[in-house]
Order: sequence, then C-alpha cells, then structure tokens
Amino acid sequence: MKKVRPFEVISKRRKGYPSETQVKRGLRVIHGNKELLEQLGRNDLCPCNSGRRF
Repeated sequence: MKKVRPFEVISKRRKGYPSETQVKRGLRVIHGNKELLEQLGRNDLCPCNSGRRF
C-alpha cells in the first residue's frame, strides 16, 4: 500500500478552487504602491459558486 501524507491529499483536493487572494470583487483602492482588495467575510458566498458560505 502506498503511503500518502495528509498534506498531499489536501493540496490535491483544493487545487481546483480559487483561493481568497484570486477572487476579484469589490472596489479596488490604491494607496501608494499597494493595491487593497475587499476580502471575503465569514458569511459571504463561496467563490467556487457552490452556494455554501465561505
């Protein structure tokens, strides 16, 4: 039997979903050289469009 580390399984499972940093929503505000994006809150819908809460 092949041993699989738990971290490898998690990374393969989450590969298809966009991360919080890749989600583009809200207004962008630029202060100096930094670009600030609106972050997802606890009760916002999941960015994968599954309809579940994030």
